[in-house]
Amino acid sequence: MTETFEYKPAPLAPTNLVEVGDYTLALTKSGKRTELAWNAMKSVRYWSMSLPSHGIDFLGLDFESVSGKPIRLRINIPMKAPADDGYRIGFRQMLRACLRQATEQNPDIRIIVGQKKNILWAMFGIGLVCVLFALGLPLSAWIMEENDVLERASVPILVMLAFGAGVMWMFHPFSPPVILSAERVQELLSDTELEEPGS
Repeated sequence: MTETFEYKPAPLAPTNLVEVGDYTLALTKSGKRTELAWNAMKSVRYWSMSLPSHGIDFLGLDFESVSGKPIRLRINIPMKAPADDGYRIGFRQMLRACLRQATEQNPDIRIIVGQKKNILWAMFGIGLVCVLFALGLPLSAWIMEENDVLERASVPILVMLAFGAGVMWMFHPFSPPVILSAERVQELLSDTELEEPGS
């Protein structure tokens, strides 16, 4: 039996069609159809990220086959959207169906929770640049004896320092990835609702 889901990756984006079948997963996006067999998948990555400055939550489930061909199911949801928001509920129901089929049809599949290392390093680097800039600006002002500049810029410097440190903490790439077995995912799916990483 094939379950069919429709969702919009973003409010103004075209609708994507996802078909969760007994043996395959298919995504039709902008008229282009991509299909992967469950038993040909190497890993599944489930991730989420929030940008409070933009008021957006990002959710995603990325499938990678042994040949390297991916299917990426992603959505942007306003943070102000209620917990019973239709977009959020529908997308999470689709993710549950995908994870259930993936783990049933491919018991050896790896379920990875969290962002890829390259994304973590990129965000960590952005935070590091902010911290270095926030520390370097008062140092240069002190060396040049521009104390009045330092006083006027103290609040923006502290904000940038806090922002950079927060980004570095949230996206530090030094922890090992969280990998769940297919059996463990099945237990989680049967026991509780699928939650976003970090919630």
